[in-house]
Amino acid sequence: MEMGRPYLSSTWVWTGQEGVQWPPATAGFSPGIFAMDRITLGTFLRKEGVRVMPVQKPDQLVQALQSGQVPAVITDSITADFLFHDGGQEIAPLPAGPAPEGIAMGFWKGDTTLRRHMDAILAEMAADGTLARLAADYGIAGSLTD
Repeated sequence: MEMGRPYLSSTWVWTGQEGVQWPPATAGFSPGIFAMDRITLGTFLRKEGVRVMPVQKPDQLVQALQSGQVPAVITDSITADFLFHDGGQEIAPLPAGPAPEGIAMGFWKGDTTLRRHMDAILAEMAADGTLARLAADYGIAGSLTD
C-alpha cells in the first residue's frame, strides 16, 4: 500500500458514565472504521488493567454505555465525534495513551498518478471549504488536519 496525504487525524478516546475515572475496570470497545494501531492500544489497555468488551457495530457503544452494560467505552476520536456529536458526553483522549495517527487513503503501491490526483482533489476541497462543510455535517470537524 501507498498512502496519500493525511486529511484527518484520530486518536484513541474514552468516555464514561458520570463519576467513572480512568482507568475503568471494563470498557466497551469498537475500533471504528479506520485502520489504527490496535496492537499498541491493546498493550496499553492491558498495562492499565482495562478489560475490553468488543461490540460489532460502533453505535452499540452508545447503547452499552446508556444501558449501564459497561461503565465506559473506547473508540477512535473520529467515531466518537460522530457518535457523541450532540455534545452530551465528554470525550477525552486516553491518558498517556497511544499517539494520534493521521488518516489517509491507501492506494496500490506504484499507483502514484491516482494518489496524486486524489491528494489534489482533497486539497481543492479543503481550499473551497467543501471538506470543512462535510466534516461539520458529520460531526467530525475537529478531526480535520491543516
